[in-house]
Amino acid sequence: MFGFKMTIRVIVILLSMSILEANAYTGYVVAEERVERYMQKDSLSVWYDITEKSIIRGKTNSDGYKTAIAFFPEKNEVRVYALGEGLKVYTSMTLTRYQQFLVQLDYDGKDRHYIGAGTYFKSLKHKHRHFNLKKNHKTLEGKPCHLVTFLQKRAMKERVEIEFCEGLVPMSWLQVTEWGMPQYITGFPIRFVLNPVAQENKNSSDQLKKNWSSISHKLGKTKNVFSGREELFYQVNTTRTYRPNPWPGEFVGGAFKRLASITALRKAIRDAKNARIDREHKEREAHCREHDCSSSSDILEDIFD
Repeated sequence: MFGFKMTIRVIVILLSMSILEANAYTGYVVAEERVERYMQKDSLSVWYDITEKSIIRGKTNSDGYKTAIAFFPEKNEVRVYALGEGLKVYTSMTLTRYQQFLVQLDYDGKDRHYIGAGTYFKSLKHKHRHFNLKKNHKTLEGKPCHLVTFLQKRAMKERVEIEFCEGLVPMSWLQVTEWGMPQYITGFPIRFVLNPVAQENKNSSDQLKKNWSSISHKLGKTKNVFSGREELFYQVNTTRTYRPNPWPGEFVGGAFKRLASITALRKAIRDAKNARIDREHKEREAHCREHDCSSSSDILEDIFD
C-alpha cells in the first residue's frame, strides 16, 4: 500500500514538473492561416504571446470576432476569451476540466470556432505508419527543426508537410493550445501545409475543380469533415520587442466579464452575433425605405459586391 501511494506521488510530481517546465522562447509569434475549401478561400490571422509563465494563442475568426486561449501552468488554469461587437467575456477552468472538455468536443462541428486554439491537426487521419522525417532541417533560436512529410487518403489523396522546432515551448503547453497534435510532432509547429494531390494525367486546374465539385456533391451535408488546401506558417519573432498589435493586453488586461462555463461563453457569443445580425437587418430595412432595393440590379450588386 505504501509503495502504491509512493508511485502515485511520483507520477503527480512528474506531471507537475512537465507542466511547469520552463520554455526557452519568450516573444510574439504571428501567422496567417489560409484555408481553401471547394474553391472558396478563407484567411485568418493567428498570434501567440509567450512568456516565462504563460502561453496565449488567439485568432480573428471569419466573422470578425476574436477568440483566445490562455494557459497559466503555475496556476493550473486555462482561460478562454471572446471579444467582438457587444462581447467581452471569458471563462476559467482547471487543466483537468479543460482536458475533459476536449474529450467531449465536436471537432468537426461549430465548437472549434468558440476557442482560439489551433485545429488544423484535426485534418490528419493520425494513422501514419510510414512518413518521411528530415531531421535537423534547419535551426531556429539555436534549436533543431525537423520536417515531416507523408501522403494520406481521404476523399482524395493529400500531401502533408509539417515543420516543427524542438525545445522552444514545452509540449505540455502546446497540447493545450494546439489540438490533436500527433505523437511524432515533438516541438513547436512553425509550418503546416495540407495540399490535395492531382491524379495522374489530371493535373489541370479545370480537372481539379471538377474533382472538387464531384466530391462536394457526393458528401452533401458531411462535406465539412473534408478540407482542401490548408496552410499555416508562424513568423517567429526573434527580436523580442516587435508587437504588431495590442491583442494580448487587450485580452488579458481588459475588463472582461467572467462567465461560469464554456456553455455560457458559447451562448454569449451566439447572442452577440444574433444581436449584430438583427441590427444589420434593421439598418438594411431603414436603407431600403429610403432607397429602392427591389430592383434586380440592386440585388445583383449586393450579391457580387
